[in-house]
Amino acid sequence: FCITTAAATLSGGTITAGGAFTLNGATSISGQVDIQRATVNTGTVTLSGGGRLNLSNGAVFTNQAGALFALGASSTDALPLAGTAGVGTFNNAGTFTKATSTTQTVNGSITFNNSGQVTLATGSGLLTMNAAGSDTGDYTVNTGATLDIAANRNWSATTDVNGAGTLRFIGGTTSVNGTYSIAGTGSTVVGGGTANFNIGAAVVFANPLTVTSGGIGGSGNITANGLSWSGGLIAGTGTLTLNGATTISGQVDAQRAITNSGTVDMTGGGRLNLSNGAVFTNQAGASFNLAAGSTDTLPLASTAGAGTFNNAGTFTKATSTPQAV
Repeated sequence: FCITTAAATLSGGTITAGGAFTLNGATSISGQVDIQRATVNTGTVTLSGGGRLNLSNGAVFTNQAGALFALGASSTDALPLAGTAGVGTFNNAGTFTKATSTTQTVNGSITFNNSGQVTLATGSGLLTMNAAGSDTGDYTVNTGATLDIAANRNWSATTDVNGAGTLRFIGGTTSVNGTYSIAGTGSTVVGGGTANFNIGAAVVFANPLTVTSGGIGGSGNITANGLSWSGGLIAGTGTLTLNGATTISGQVDAQRAITNSGTVDMTGGGRLNLSNGAVFTNQAGASFNLAAGSTDTLPLASTAGAGTFNNAGTFTKATSTPQAV
């Protein structure tokens, strides 16, 4: 049988398999609730306190266009959207918001698809997207909020990721095929995941880009106005232009064409491996420095496939460490 509500208060229990479950009006979820049937929200669902929605046994929850699914300001559960048994699916065609400052995760036991709008409110802290899925909708990460991507995501040509907050790729592989506006207004960290930028227009990082592990790839061109590079791989068929100050403080691997028009400082154990035919060009007026704190004996090397370093600018060694190119 089918169930339709004009309003609902859910604080526990299970809604077992059966006909469609339609949520109209205001729905409050304040405890752990297990849904095992197709559910459609046409109104507003708010998670508060220890509210958790488990989608189990293949249940599909659809947040319709015009509807709102909110992790409310008082939401305290670390896994507000999860699954208990059998992969469920959350389809967001409306608006999905996080207002609470509690650190929360969309669990990897479900699939999360976004064709609407996902918004992390100002000061809402960390949300980890540990669920795989596909996206044709948008993401907004506001100031004081961080979105961690920890699973495979496919951001389509219609997707825009924007805001003044922080986006971190910490796991999985994300294909960025749409607009990545957050590059110009927020901060990006690649730390364990892979971000493949396949955008026609160059992605310009207005704030320093941080790469600690994992990697960057794709066919799109990238401009970094500052780069902190301590590990990981930057590859792909696009170009990388380095403006401003770049610091390389660990062993890093470059497998794409790179042009430095600013200053690159090799510090600590920094080593730049140019592999698979990568070409690094230090332009006229640019500086590439083996800084006083550089300790790696092979600061410029290759791991596989000969690379090329073209120096048209200034290449200096300030460290007393014996080094070899």
